[in-house]
Amino acid sequence: MAINERDFTISDGRLMEHGTSVASFLPGELADFSAFDSTFGKTFVDNLNQSIEDVREVKSDNVVVDEQTQYTDEVLAKMEKCNETYTTIAFFVRKVFDGNASVQNQFGMNDIGEARGNQLKMIQFMGSLAKTAARYKDQLVEGGINPEVIDTLPQLSSELEDANNRQEMFKKERGSITQQRVGRLNKLYHMLRYVSNMARIIYADNPAQLNKYIMPTPRTSTDSQDDLITS
Repeated sequence: MAINERDFTISDGRLMEHGTSVASFLPGELADFSAFDSTFGKTFVDNLNQSIEDVREVKSDNVVVDEQTQYTDEVLAKMEKCNETYTTIAFFVRKVFDGNASVQNQFGMNDIGEARGNQLKMIQFMGSLAKTAARYKDQLVEGGINPEVIDTLPQLSSELEDANNRQEMFKKERGSITQQRVGRLNKLYHMLRYVSNMARIIYADNPAQLNKYIMPTPRTSTDSQDDLITS
């Protein structure tokens, strides 16, 4: 089963809403269900409440997406900073080593285009740039560059690598969180469906009572985002 394969077609929120409602009504009408199934009792209600709490303990998909966006934004910000710093370095490299393509290429003039679109390549690029700039620091400073620009290169490379690692770790964590949440939601769904199936028989002639327990259906026929949230 895929980590986000829900056994239900309503939204997570509606399932939780229904579960909370059923858990609220059930204790007062437990006798009706126990009369139908003698094994059904308070233990089920306790387990239902625990199942609801278990779902609440896991981050919702929306929260997880927001957190991943935060990590992605951090990486993009570090990438942008690396690009900005390289632009400054490149200006002085062209000025100091005008016409010397071999030295210019040591600074990645022929590689920066590819690195700009790939954070792993940018990490490697910045590490190499830091070493090259340190080797030619005296010439570049003499050419007018602020030496602090060169001195910050190792830090920029390290910060980008750290941000990338945090992003990748969270991507792996997200899969685990999603799998855990979906598993707990599915467990809750099956408990509620069990109650719903009994209610259909117990309250077959009492629509008002049946409506308390019957499983809700999607609000639309197209499984819109309101109906189904996936990871």
